[in-house]
Amino acid sequence: MLRFTTALLTTLSLAAGLSGCAENESSLFIEGVLSLPASDCVARPDAEAEFIPQGVLDVHFAEGYVAAVQIGNQLTQQGNREKLRTETSRLHLEGAIGTVFDVDGGEHEFEAIATGFAHPAAGTEPGLAAMFVNLINGETMDAVAAAGEGDIVVRFRVFGTTLGGKEIESGDYDYPIFLCDGCLVNYPIEALQTGLEPDDPYLCGATADAGEGEKICFYGQDQRFSCSACATVDPVCRDPTLNPWN
Repeated sequence: MLRFTTALLTTLSLAAGLSGCAENESSLFIEGVLSLPASDCVARPDAEAEFIPQGVLDVHFAEGYVAAVQIGNQLTQQGNREKLRTETSRLHLEGAIGTVFDVDGGEHEFEAIATGFAHPAAGTEPGLAAMFVNLINGETMDAVAAAGEGDIVVRFRVFGTTLGGKEIESGDYDYPIFLCDGCLVNYPIEALQTGLEPDDPYLCGATADAGEGEKICFYGQDQRFSCSACATVDPVCRDPTLNPWN
C-alpha cells in the first residue's frame, strides 16, 4: 500500500526551479518528518530520530495532514561573553510554504504558520528543532481528494528569522503521502459486537477491552486504529461492508 512514487519525485525534482539564497539553503535545512511516539505524541528533535519515509492520509477520518518536521540550523555561533557580544545565530522558526501535487498533476499552494526555535551549530553538528506543520489543510484536502486516491507529493520549505534579524529560508523538501479512503481502520475480532448470532455478518462494537491502551496522535494519519474507537459514531467503523477501501 505504501508505494513510493520515485518517478513522480524525479520529475518534480527536475522541474523545480532554483529559488532563494544558496547560503540560506545550506544554513537551514529540513531533515525529515519525525515518527511520533504513540505514548505521548511529542516531537523531540534528535540526531538519531526515526523519520517517516512516506505518509498515509485517510480522507474519511482526517481533516488534514500535520507533520512533525525536524529542522537543522547550521549557522555558526557568533556570541562572545568576553566581548559582551550576544548570540545572534539562534533561529526563530515562523512557518512553511509549499505546493501539494495531487494524483492528476494539479498544484495546490499553501502557507502554514508554525513555530519552533533552533540553537546555532556546535562545531560540525547542527542545532536541531522540531515543529508541527499543517502540510494539508481542510480546503487543500478537499481538492486533492476530489482528484482521487493514490500517491501525492508535498513540496515545502520552512522559514524563520535569526535573533540578529536575518530572514532565512530552507531549500525544498519533497514528502510523499499515500491518499486513501478508509484504509487506516482495522476490524479486529476482539472488537466484534456482542450479541451477534453465529451466522450474522461482522459488526464492530465499542467493547470494554477493544483498543485498550491504543493512542493515536492524529486520526486518519499514518497510524492504523481499531474500529471500536469510532463504531458508535461512524457507520463505516461499525460495518466494514460500508468501507470503500474494503
